[in-house]
Amino acid sequence: MDGAPPPTSPTGLSAYVAVSQLLGLTLLATTGAWLGRYRGGVAWHSPLQFNAHPLCMVLGMVFLQGDALLVYRVFRHEAKRSTKALHALLHGLALVIALVGIIAVFESHRTKGIPNMYSLHSWCGMAAFVLYLLQWLLGCGFFLFPGASFSVRGQYKPQHIFFGITLFILSITSCLLGITEMLLLKIRAWILQQLSLGMSIKCPVPPPCVQVFAEPPRRLMSLRPLPSQLEDREMAPAAH
Repeated sequence: MDGAPPPTSPTGLSAYVAVSQLLGLTLLATTGAWLGRYRGGVAWHSPLQFNAHPLCMVLGMVFLQGDALLVYRVFRHEAKRSTKALHALLHGLALVIALVGIIAVFESHRTKGIPNMYSLHSWCGMAAFVLYLLQWLLGCGFFLFPGASFSVRGQYKPQHIFFGITLFILSITSCLLGITEMLLLKIRAWILQQLSLGMSIKCPVPPPCVQVFAEPPRRLMSLRPLPSQLEDREMAPAAH
Protein backbone atom coordinates (compact mmCIF):
# COMPACT_ATOMS: atom_id res chain seq x y z
CA MET A 1 0.00 0.00 0.00
CA ASP A 2 1.46 3.31 -1.02
CA GLY A 3 2.01 5.84 1.70
CA ALA A 4 0.73 9.38 1.64
CA PRO A 5 2.72 11.72 -0.60
CA PRO A 6 5.20 13.93 1.23
CA PRO A 7 4.03 17.47 1.91
CA THR A 8 5.13 20.01 -0.63
CA SER A 9 6.33 23.53 -0.06
CA PRO A 10 4.03 26.42 -1.02
CA THR A 11 4.52 27.82 -4.48
CA GLY A 12 7.08 30.60 -4.54
CA LEU A 13 8.42 29.90 -1.05
CA SER A 14 12.03 29.57 -2.21
CA ALA A 15 11.81 32.85 -4.10
CA TYR A 16 10.27 34.61 -1.11
CA VAL A 17 12.98 33.32 1.23
CA ALA A 18 15.72 34.32 -1.21
CA VAL A 19 14.29 37.83 -1.58
CA SER A 20 13.87 38.21 2.18
CA GLN A 21 17.49 37.23 2.79
CA LEU A 22 18.69 39.55 0.05
CA LEU A 23 16.76 42.41 1.61
CA GLY A 24 18.10 41.51 5.03
CA LEU A 25 21.71 41.46 3.87
CA THR A 26 21.14 44.72 2.00
CA LEU A 27 19.72 46.24 5.16
CA LEU A 28 22.73 45.18 7.19
CA ALA A 29 25.14 46.38 4.50
CA THR A 30 23.50 49.80 4.19
CA THR A 31 23.32 50.17 7.97
CA GLY A 32 27.01 49.37 8.26
CA ALA A 33 27.87 51.74 5.40
CA TRP A 34 25.77 54.50 6.96
CA LEU A 35 27.46 54.12 10.34
CA GLY A 36 30.91 53.83 8.82
CA ARG A 37 30.69 56.61 6.25
CA TYR A 38 28.44 59.15 7.94
CA ARG A 39 28.71 58.35 11.66
CA GLY A 40 32.42 57.65 12.00
CA GLY A 41 32.10 53.92 12.64
CA VAL A 42 31.41 51.90 15.78
CA ALA A 43 33.62 51.76 18.87
CA TRP A 44 32.66 50.76 22.39
CA HIS A 45 34.78 52.99 24.62
CA SER A 46 34.49 56.23 22.67
CA PRO A 47 31.93 58.86 21.63
CA LEU A 48 30.97 56.42 18.86
CA GLN A 49 29.51 53.95 21.35
CA PHE A 50 25.96 55.02 20.53
CA ASN A 51 26.41 53.78 16.97
CA ALA A 52 26.39 50.21 18.26
CA HIS A 53 22.74 50.70 19.21
CA PRO A 54 21.14 50.97 15.74
CA LEU A 55 23.46 48.30 14.35
CA CYS A 56 22.67 45.78 17.09
CA MET A 57 18.94 46.47 17.13
CA VAL A 58 18.59 46.13 13.37
CA LEU A 59 20.65 42.94 13.37
CA GLY A 60 18.91 41.38 16.36
CA MET A 61 15.35 42.65 16.52
CA VAL A 62 14.74 42.82 12.77
CA PHE A 63 17.00 40.51 10.78
CA LEU A 64 17.53 37.59 13.18
CA GLN A 65 14.04 37.78 14.63
CA GLY A 66 12.60 37.70 11.12
CA ASP A 67 14.76 34.71 10.20
CA ALA A 68 13.66 32.90 13.34
CA LEU A 69 10.02 33.37 12.31
CA LEU A 70 10.80 31.82 8.92
CA VAL A 71 12.39 28.65 10.34
CA TYR A 72 9.19 26.61 10.38
CA ARG A 73 8.39 27.66 6.82
CA VAL A 74 11.85 26.97 5.40
CA PHE A 75 12.66 23.68 7.15
CA ARG A 76 9.30 22.03 6.65
CA HIS A 77 10.65 18.49 6.24
CA GLU A 78 13.26 18.45 9.00
CA ALA A 79 12.91 16.83 12.41
CA LYS A 80 10.62 18.90 14.61
CA ARG A 81 13.05 18.87 17.53
CA SER A 82 15.85 20.25 15.36
CA THR A 83 13.57 22.95 13.96
CA LYS A 84 12.51 23.96 17.47
CA ALA A 85 16.12 24.18 18.59
CA LEU A 86 17.09 26.38 15.61
CA HIS A 87 14.02 28.57 16.16
CA ALA A 88 14.92 29.09 19.82
CA LEU A 89 18.62 29.58 19.04
CA LEU A 90 18.00 32.37 16.52
CA HIS A 91 15.61 34.13 18.90
CA GLY A 92 18.11 33.77 21.75
CA LEU A 93 20.92 35.17 19.60
CA ALA A 94 18.68 38.09 18.62
CA LEU A 95 18.02 38.80 22.30
CA VAL A 96 21.72 38.78 23.19
CA ILE A 97 22.62 41.14 20.34
CA ALA A 98 19.70 43.44 21.19
CA LEU A 99 20.84 43.50 24.82
CA VAL A 100 24.27 44.69 23.69
CA GLY A 101 22.53 47.46 21.74
CA ILE A 102 20.51 48.50 24.79
CA ILE A 103 23.61 48.56 27.00
CA ALA A 104 25.36 50.68 24.37
CA VAL A 105 22.70 53.38 24.37
CA PHE A 106 22.45 53.48 28.18
CA GLU A 107 26.23 53.71 28.55
CA SER A 108 26.42 56.40 25.86
CA HIS A 109 23.73 58.44 27.58
CA ARG A 110 25.44 58.05 30.95
CA THR A 111 28.77 59.23 29.54
CA LYS A 112 27.24 62.26 27.82
CA GLY A 113 24.83 63.14 30.63
CA ILE A 114 21.72 62.48 28.54
CA PRO A 115 18.61 61.17 30.36
CA ASN A 116 17.32 57.71 29.52
CA MET A 117 13.82 56.66 28.45
CA TYR A 118 12.80 60.15 27.39
CA SER A 119 10.96 59.39 24.14
CA LEU A 120 8.21 57.26 22.67
CA HIS A 121 10.87 55.27 20.82
CA SER A 122 12.61 54.46 24.10
CA TRP A 123 9.49 53.09 25.73
CA CYS A 124 8.29 51.19 22.68
CA GLY A 125 11.73 49.69 22.20
CA MET A 126 12.07 48.64 25.83
CA ALA A 127 8.56 47.18 25.81
CA ALA A 128 9.36 45.23 22.66
CA PHE A 129 12.57 43.84 24.18
CA VAL A 130 11.03 42.86 27.53
CA LEU A 131 8.00 41.22 25.92
CA TYR A 132 10.26 39.50 23.39
CA LEU A 133 12.36 38.07 26.23
CA LEU A 134 9.20 36.88 28.01
CA GLN A 135 7.91 35.32 24.79
CA TRP A 136 11.22 33.47 24.33
CA LEU A 137 11.24 32.17 27.91
CA LEU A 138 7.65 30.96 27.66
CA GLY A 139 8.35 29.33 24.31
CA CYS A 140 11.37 27.47 25.68
CA GLY A 141 9.40 26.36 28.72
CA PHE A 142 6.35 25.16 26.81
CA PHE A 143 7.92 23.65 23.70
CA LEU A 144 11.63 22.95 24.22
CA PHE A 145 12.74 22.07 27.73
CA PRO A 146 11.26 20.64 29.85
CA GLY A 147 8.19 21.09 27.69
CA ALA A 148 4.52 21.06 28.57
CA SER A 149 1.99 18.34 27.88
CA PHE A 150 0.64 17.93 24.37
CA SER A 151 -2.75 19.40 25.28
CA VAL A 152 -1.22 22.44 26.99
CA ARG A 153 1.11 23.05 24.05
CA GLY A 154 -1.84 22.84 21.69
CA GLN A 155 -3.71 25.48 23.67
CA TYR A 156 -0.75 27.83 23.95
CA LYS A 157 0.55 27.48 20.39
CA PRO A 158 -1.94 29.93 18.74
CA GLN A 159 -1.09 32.58 21.35
CA HIS A 160 2.63 31.97 20.85
CA ILE A 161 2.31 32.45 17.09
CA PHE A 162 0.11 35.54 17.44
CA PHE A 163 2.38 37.29 19.93
CA GLY A 164 5.46 36.32 17.92
CA ILE A 165 4.15 38.14 14.86
CA THR A 166 2.85 41.03 16.98
CA LEU A 167 6.23 41.51 18.65
CA PHE A 168 7.96 41.48 15.29
CA ILE A 169 5.67 44.26 14.09
CA LEU A 170 6.27 46.13 17.36
CA SER A 171 10.02 45.81 16.82
CA ILE A 172 9.72 47.27 13.32
CA THR A 173 7.51 50.06 14.67
CA SER A 174 10.10 50.87 17.31
CA CYS A 175 12.82 51.02 14.66
CA LEU A 176 10.71 53.37 12.56
CA LEU A 177 10.13 55.56 15.61
CA GLY A 178 13.86 55.65 16.27
CA ILE A 179 14.68 56.61 12.70
CA THR A 180 11.96 59.28 12.73
CA GLU A 181 13.22 60.64 16.04
CA MET A 182 16.72 60.95 14.62
CA LEU A 183 15.34 62.71 11.56
CA LEU A 184 13.36 65.18 13.67
CA LEU A 185 16.38 65.92 15.87
CA LYS A 186 18.46 66.54 12.77
CA ILE A 187 15.84 68.89 11.30
CA ARG A 188 15.45 70.65 14.65
CA ALA A 189 19.21 71.21 14.95
CA TRP A 190 19.32 72.55 11.39
CA ILE A 191 16.39 74.92 12.01
CA LEU A 192 17.98 76.26 15.20
CA GLN A 193 21.23 76.81 13.35
CA GLN A 194 19.48 78.73 10.58
CA LEU A 195 17.43 80.79 13.03
CA SER A 196 20.62 81.76 14.84
CA LEU A 197 21.75 83.24 11.52
CA GLY A 198 18.58 85.31 11.29
CA MET A 199 16.93 83.29 8.53
CA SER A 200 13.17 82.75 8.31
CA ILE A 201 12.32 79.09 7.74
CA LYS A 202 9.06 77.29 7.11
CA CYS A 203 9.63 73.56 7.46
CA PRO A 204 6.57 71.49 8.44
CA VAL A 205 7.60 68.27 10.14
CA PRO A 206 5.11 65.39 10.36
CA PRO A 207 4.86 63.64 13.71
CA PRO A 208 6.52 60.25 14.06
CA CYS A 209 3.18 58.41 14.13
CA VAL A 210 2.46 59.49 10.55
CA GLN A 211 5.50 57.67 9.23
CA VAL A 212 4.81 54.64 11.42
CA PHE A 213 1.25 54.20 10.20
CA ALA A 214 2.09 55.13 6.61
CA GLU A 215 4.72 52.40 6.34
CA PRO A 216 3.36 48.85 6.14
CA PRO A 217 5.04 46.41 8.52
CA ARG A 218 6.91 44.64 5.78
CA ARG A 219 9.96 42.82 6.90
CA LEU A 220 13.31 44.58 6.50
CA MET A 221 12.40 46.71 3.52
CA SER A 222 10.92 49.59 5.51
CA LEU A 223 13.94 50.05 7.76
CA ARG A 224 16.61 51.19 5.38
CA PRO A 225 18.42 54.12 6.98
CA LEU A 226 18.73 57.50 5.33
CA PRO A 227 22.44 58.31 5.61
CA SER A 228 22.12 62.01 4.79
CA GLN A 229 19.38 62.60 7.34
CA LEU A 230 19.79 60.28 10.32
CA GLU A 231 22.05 62.29 12.57
CA ASP A 232 21.41 63.87 15.92
CA ARG A 233 23.46 65.63 18.49
CA GLU A 234 23.56 62.76 20.95
CA MET A 235 25.23 60.55 18.33
CA ALA A 236 27.76 63.11 17.10
CA PRO A 237 31.40 62.37 17.94
CA ALA A 238 33.02 64.74 20.39
CA ALA A 239 34.50 67.82 18.77
CA HIS A 240 38.24 67.79 18.42
